[in-house]
Amino acid sequence: MQNFEEINPETIDSAIDLLKNKIDAWCNKSCSERAASLHIIADQVRFKSDELSKLITFEVDKLLAQSYAEVALR
Repeated sequence: MQNFEEINPETIDSAIDLLKNKIDAWCNKSCSERAASLHIIADQVRFKSDELSKLITFEVDKLLAQSYAEVALR
């Protein structure tokens, strides 16, 4: 079983503030910049598909094959 570290409220607040800044930056990007960013994200999801699939299996108790299909968006 995998253990996760406790996160304190200050860390959560900092993460929320960072997210708000990232959302503002995203809203100021052009459509072509957003598309390029989404292609980079898709490449990373494909690159880390094994790791992501195992995490999904662990979190929601799915079969690994189902998790791979979910990560592949099929």
